[in-house]
Amino acid sequence: MNRRRIVFKVKDTVILDDARDLTEPQIEYLKWFVVAEVTCKYDEVDVEFVEPKHELSDIDITDGGMFNWKSTNPNFITGFKLKDIVEGSDEYLDAIANGTLEDDYLEFD
Repeated sequence: MNRRRIVFKVKDTVILDDARDLTEPQIEYLKWFVVAEVTCKYDEVDVEFVEPKHELSDIDITDGGMFNWKSTNPNFITGFKLKDIVEGSDEYLDAIANGTLEDDYLEFD
């Protein structure tokens, strides 16, 4: 699954980076928010849609096991778990982002 990001820039400087699916009114609202925060003109705010360089997995690993997070009724696959990491922590999110979650934190029972 690919998840694109919406980047708000002023003079090639990223002011806001959002990975949510935003509607056009939400994008306009955030543009005005950037104008107010940076004190720039509306026309100086560039909005870019950035596609990820890699594809995201539909599988998530937690301390309870592994599951498909897109499933409406996720069934955990057990027999392994995460070790020495707090789910949702900065360390956890960094490990997901750089692809080391499985190599560094996966433990088999």
